[in-house]
Amino acid sequence: MDYQENTINISSEEGLKTLDRWYHKWTSLIRNIKDRGMSIQADLSGGFDSRLTFLLLHGSGVDLNNVLVNSIKDNLHTHVEDYKIASSISEHYGFSLNNRSVISGTPSYYTLDEIINDSFYIKLCFHKQMYWKLNYMSPNRACFGGSGGECVRSYWNKSKEQYIRECLNRCKKYPAEVSSQLEESLKRVLENSFESMQRKFERFGRGIDPQDLTLNFYRETRCRMHFGKDLVENYLGGFIKYTPLLDPELHKLKLNDENCQDKNLLMAVIFSRYDKDLLSFPFEGQRKIDESTIEYAQSISQKIPYVPSALTQDQGVNKLCNPSNRLPEESKPCPESRNQPLQSSEVSAYVESLFRSDSVQHLFGRMYDPKVYDYIVHEVKTKKYQPLENAYTVLGISKLIQDVAANRSLCSSIAEQLKKLPFEVVHQHDGGGDNEKKENEYELLKKPYFLNYVTARVDLQNVSSDSNRIELLDVSDKDAKASTPSWFRNNGVGVVLESCCGRLDIALKCVGDGTLNINLRGRDVRDKNGNRIPVYIDYRTMRVNGESVFDTVQPVTHDAPYCFHRKVKDGENVYVSLTWTHHEEKAQTNGLCKLVNKLFRK
Repeated sequence: MDYQENTINISSEEGLKTLDRWYHKWTSLIRNIKDRGMSIQADLSGGFDSRLTFLLLHGSGVDLNNVLVNSIKDNLHTHVEDYKIASSISEHYGFSLNNRSVISGTPSYYTLDEIINDSFYIKLCFHKQMYWKLNYMSPNRACFGGSGGECVRSYWNKSKEQYIRECLNRCKKYPAEVSSQLEESLKRVLENSFESMQRKFERFGRGIDPQDLTLNFYRETRCRMHFGKDLVENYLGGFIKYTPLLDPELHKLKLNDENCQDKNLLMAVIFSRYDKDLLSFPFEGQRKIDESTIEYAQSISQKIPYVPSALTQDQGVNKLCNPSNRLPEESKPCPESRNQPLQSSEVSAYVESLFRSDSVQHLFGRMYDPKVYDYIVHEVKTKKYQPLENAYTVLGISKLIQDVAANRSLCSSIAEQLKKLPFEVVHQHDGGGDNEKKENEYELLKKPYFLNYVTARVDLQNVSSDSNRIELLDVSDKDAKASTPSWFRNNGVGVVLESCCGRLDIALKCVGDGTLNINLRGRDVRDKNGNRIPVYIDYRTMRVNGESVFDTVQPVTHDAPYCFHRKVKDGENVYVSLTWTHHEEKAQTNGLCKLVNKLFRK
């Protein structure tokens, strides 16, 4: 869509009329909401963005003592200063802060599945902090906030190159051997995204000013995706959120002009034109708008003074403000739910158990070095504020791998599918003795020492130069573990696959001309002193691109693999099919392996 961003000069007649339409639309909308008896709440801190939203609330003419103007009162972050400033504003305008008596509504508490389906399904991979929606509020409530305020004031003043560099620096907290991989991936994502955004503007027949690149990147990503998903989640919880600072009408306006390079100019014009008293209060953190910018903003506004009555005849604006176009006729039906509320800590504990499951670890390991997962596990244990931030990302990526890379269709309930991800975490068993006899067959199937006898390991590498690599297009076993360990990167990045299902079909793409090496091994099993124990696997068949490589039993161990080599071209697709069983000869002589043989046949 062409939002015509940054196309209108605020100091022009068109710019002032555009701004007046925005102001009239939102003040009229607030009055319409209140006239229909809907409860309204709004945030007010000491910052720029909430004050711009409050300007509209005050300009609407509604009784502010019938609105919940919410200001956090605690000792965290900047809240002490925020509350002090908000209190000064409330005293000046004659209303009370945090007056919850004006808000009506009855919460219906969500089940755990409903919380996961709403919050995760909407926000996973787009939000680093999850504030769980624990209930549905009936009747609905209108909430006004300053989301996206960074788009209408001086904030994104860094260049594209600075922005990318700062993002890449975040990767340095990870272990050195994997941080370079993450930097390379992140750099590619960011550069491609910037290029895509620039091509979009070119399709509209105009370029984009270099100084606006990061500003518009923020609009394209965080504003429309991050805040947009938050709006949907709140809507499903009975909170209808309104974000005037995300209005595309406002984004048409340039933040400054040739006579004033300060990107706070647009914000200064809004305050000067509609409620200049709000400039008499300090802003949090000693931030301020330059006096020269305010003076210039006032001179712009005086060119065409704002006359509210002149806009009431504008049919286009009246149409935008028609409440039937903006509000549902009645509240959504309240969902059936539990009577007692779940606590956020209970939801977070459940999510952490998903993150720590073997299955999620294996799925995530298909795309990332295991050290990344290990680092995030450590972070979850030690981080004080929002310890699960990166765990959410791991779950999001695992879900994508499950649905896309593993070629699984998306089911209607993410909660149901997440339940299928984890399985019981089991520990290595010492083996032998009476304990082993007491274990039933089902329990044995879950033990790692059983898996050692049936797990095939396939090492894949396209060998030539360090830039050569393998891309897995499809793997038939959805639970197969794929990894790219740091030791497997000489003359080409290699992939290690492990599967215990007895058959594996692999579709892969070779990047770079080279030699495709496929080594069929057994698992790397060691005793308590670190000495490797030879565990045999019998490979039965191997086919490459439909041609048989062997169809007689090939017994292998980790240190005695079956090796296959083939010359490949850059971009060539190769299809590999394998079948295997446990080692038959050992099964005849070892009591445990006889049981393994029985279970494997089942």
